[in-house]
Amino acid sequence: ASSACAPEHIQLNGFDEDVRTALPIDDALGWLVEHYPNLSLGMLLRLYGRMRSGLYGNVQFGAKAVQLQCGQTCLESTPVMLSAKPEAA
Repeated sequence: ASSACAPEHIQLNGFDEDVRTALPIDDALGWLVEHYPNLSLGMLLRLYGRMRSGLYGNVQFGAKAVQLQCGQTCLESTPVMLSAKPEAA
């Protein structure tokens, strides 16, 4: 079987640690495109959904759409900001 047809894999525990270490993140999709430039658009969007899920803390949507270049594709999105949940007292 050709490795070109192999599905893309990413270790989620490593990804989760990368996200938590980077918090706060001002633009989740922009952060993904910058830090994982070799992933396919499909994989980037799956990870973006994971980031928006609230798994890492607070999620807040920005007010103005931005454009990002991802390979040959231009994406337009409203920035999603992530911040850690405050520690319980």
